[in-house]
Amino acid sequence: DPAPLAAAAEDAAAVDGVAEAYAHRTTALGVQRPAGTEGQGTWSPSADFALLANLPADPGLVPNEILAGALPTGPAEVTLDDRTAAEYGLAPGDTLTLLLPQASGGEVPREVTITGIVQASADPGQAMTVQLRGAEALVLEAAAGFDGAAPGPDFLLLALDPSASLTGVQATLDASLAPGTSVLTPDDAAHERLEGATGLPLALTLGAF
Repeated sequence: DPAPLAAAAEDAAAVDGVAEAYAHRTTALGVQRPAGTEGQGTWSPSADFALLANLPADPGLVPNEILAGALPTGPAEVTLDDRTAAEYGLAPGDTLTLLLPQASGGEVPREVTITGIVQASADPGQAMTVQLRGAEALVLEAAAGFDGAAPGPDFLLLALDPSASLTGVQATLDASLAPGTSVLTPDDAAHERLEGATGLPLALTLGAF
């Protein structure tokens, strides 16, 4: 639920040992398919459905590996997932045209530069989407036209101070955050999402793979 998560980000940032509490936000928009790309788009005949996520201050909190280039430093830059980069034939330094939805209808094209290629997320909810990362200002602008409001966070990622105790911070957060909030290590969170996506115990899922 985005509302308690937004509040949890402020609470978590104040906990001793937490260096950053990154509230991961996403919004939908279109991406113009480059000329010559085969097939039909998923947003419109000539454009694909994309999810644009904001960036943390700590690059180590980007949940997918950066395969080439670097993270964006300005609102006219994005990273692109490697699966889409291969389909579109794009690399760092190339440009991409975003289609920002407007509250009054229609779309506004926005040309951005690709600064990096990021490993595509294994999240089943993003399997058929173009995956972009950019400045929070770009995310908020795209969201304002799409649904008229800033997107609430869908999860938080925490960076800890080097001297912090993982179990100590986890226990403090478990005791202080709102009921129903889960505080998990990345490995535990991945296992939980995989089980939720398949409806099968993790062991059986891995066995099927």
